[in-house]
Amino acid sequence: MLTEILDNGTLTGYSENDGFVATAYDLDWNITGFTIDTSASGITAVGTSPVTSYTYTIDGIDFEYEVDNNGAVTGYTEQFTETDGVNSYNYTYSYDATGNFTGYSYSDGVQTISYDADG
Repeated sequence: MLTEILDNGTLTGYSENDGFVATAYDLDWNITGFTIDTSASGITAVGTSPVTSYTYTIDGIDFEYEVDNNGAVTGYTEQFTETDGVNSYNYTYSYDATGNFTGYSYSDGVQTISYDADG
């Protein structure tokens, strides 16, 4: 669900919530932050003391949000698999803490192709 963020009645941005993570945007649609609903049904904490990430799945896409010791998001990945009836193809897309694309990998089971946006 997309909602407006208001400050004293002035529109300052938007928030989109998928039921697990709320993503905040400024008026230019730049990501300004994430809030993870750690109590949402279907979300899984990875690691203990401290938790290192949270995972969940929507429509066959696996999301993993990495967090620091304070619970702040440091990056996230989206992973999914497609099949053509015979072969499976795995895709992973990676993003930093502000939603900037940092790379991807693709595998057809024989070879893996990766791209790192940082070089």
